[in-house]
Amino acid sequence: MRWFLIIVLIFVLVVDVGVGSIVKEYEVDTYGRHHSEESNKNKGVEGPFILGAKAGISRLLDFSEANDKAITALSTFVIAIFTIILAIATSKLRDISDRQVKALVNTERPWMFVHKFKLRQREISERMIPNNWYISFEWRNFGRTAALIEEHIAGIQDITTLSNSPDYTKCSPLDMLAQTIAANETCGTREFGPAIQTRDNGEHIRYVVFGRLTYRDLAGDRHHTGFAMEVWSVGPAGTTYPSDKYEYWD
Repeated sequence: MRWFLIIVLIFVLVVDVGVGSIVKEYEVDTYGRHHSEESNKNKGVEGPFILGAKAGISRLLDFSEANDKAITALSTFVIAIFTIILAIATSKLRDISDRQVKALVNTERPWMFVHKFKLRQREISERMIPNNWYISFEWRNFGRTAALIEEHIAGIQDITTLSNSPDYTKCSPLDMLAQTIAANETCGTREFGPAIQTRDNGEHIRYVVFGRLTYRDLAGDRHHTGFAMEVWSVGPAGTTYPSDKYEYWD
């Protein structure tokens, strides 16, 4: 269909030019005889297509001159709408780009988590001593780039006095055995433990060990991993403390 229209248009142009080259412009003298002036001897008559095009262009120019202010206002409005649409599209593209960069960064960044913990009996005794334990942690970098350790703090608190959100002012620095943890590598901490004591009524104290690791990635961005664990008072064993406020990462 498209080629047919192109062929028809070419045919019309050929006919139009042909008519103009064959038909001559003649004048009539005072005696009614037809003749052509020498200066116009080779001048052809313009075809209907060319005449129509000239008439259309002439009317368009006349309209633009008569409505110059309206056309200028309309053009300004169209440009303003286009600018707004372009700004919206640019903003959406920027948001998409930011999400892609963030996804890439999250894929390549380090991710530090407690890989395992170790509890051991602090004092050897034939009788049962409540909370007679030391604890240490082993961290692992589950990410794809190195983690730069900035701060590692931990504390031990009676579960009955534990607040809904962690109070890190009650924590102390807990040394790690390395300051740079490569991807898929582990790093331990020194061990520590609670005071051996009971409540006034003789009940054993249930302790929760909690803390936070602060580290940076290679781009310098800071990340945190919070952890918490309840340790049984009657033996060297424990379980994760179920709280999203204490166990988190960013």
